[in-house]
Amino acid sequence: MPSHNLAVASCNVRGIQSKNLDILCLQETRLLNNNGICDVKKIWGNSTSLFSVGEDRADGIAILFYTSDVKIIKVCELIPGRLMYADIFMFGSKIRIINLYTAQDRTKKTKLSNKLKNLLYVGYHIIVCGDFNTITDNIDSSSSKPNKITRVGHILKIIMSENKLNDSFRILYPNKIDYTRFDTSCNSRIDRIYTSEKVTVLSYITKLLIESDHLTVITHIKINESEQCKHFWKMNTKILNIVKNNIYYIEQINRMKSILSEKEIMWLIICITKYKLWITRCRMTIDQVYVSSDNVFKQIICELRRRRTLDIKN
Repeated sequence: MPSHNLAVASCNVRGIQSKNLDILCLQETRLLNNNGICDVKKIWGNSTSLFSVGEDRADGIAILFYTSDVKIIKVCELIPGRLMYADIFMFGSKIRIINLYTAQDRTKKTKLSNKLKNLLYVGYHIIVCGDFNTITDNIDSSSSKPNKITRVGHILKIIMSENKLNDSFRILYPNKIDYTRFDTSCNSRIDRIYTSEKVTVLSYITKLLIESDHLTVITHIKINESEQCKHFWKMNTKILNIVKNNIYYIEQINRMKSILSEKEIMWLIICITKYKLWITRCRMTIDQVYVSSDNVFKQIICELRRRRTLDIKN
């Protein structure tokens, strides 16, 4: 099957004009409403352009296409103005383009990371572009203070590694120091482009295309149509283990409650309740198991109350 080369760029901007690109992902567009989007679309012309507007003035992201050889399959805004994706057919290949602009707030960063993780379980090529506002390696930042990778930075690195998404810069330059954002106190490489493992990274450059404190990240990649990703579905096996263990304990209570004392039964209930709280802290949603568990617990409690009533009467 033939292969095709793509030029993909990611830039944090307020406005941009660029050439010799196929896909351009923008962050911090600062478009406030649909009127602003319509104005930009008129300037952009007949080429496909996708926008997402957020609540804050600094929000706003977009995915722009310079080529007419693109078919949009699906577009979704996960966090308006901060996280969106487009499933496309381009040069005969199916690709998911994810564009993100991470907020400074740690809670919002964590929320975005969790949503991003769920977008990566697909069986075709993925390109993730964005202003991540966090580093994943100490080498990617230089400041007067000691570098420290945040918890979100560690999580992001794990997410990308588990889903076999590669930092296009590090593929070509494993140990090189380079930055994409500059200010008086810190220089950092927070603007990045990740690609699926089956995508070949041909080149990587940064340019100051407009007046900005961010450089535009440009990478040329090659997509081979015959090398679609093999992981069509990815299942979190932790969920299966938790479901299995929870059901196991429920069955044990049913089997043993006729031979245990009330105190022993209550002890089992407390243990499993703590186990359920642990599941909640793990943020696992297993509604059917919860309903089944609750029904069993209610039956046991009713049985204990009935026994206590009989004891009082006697």
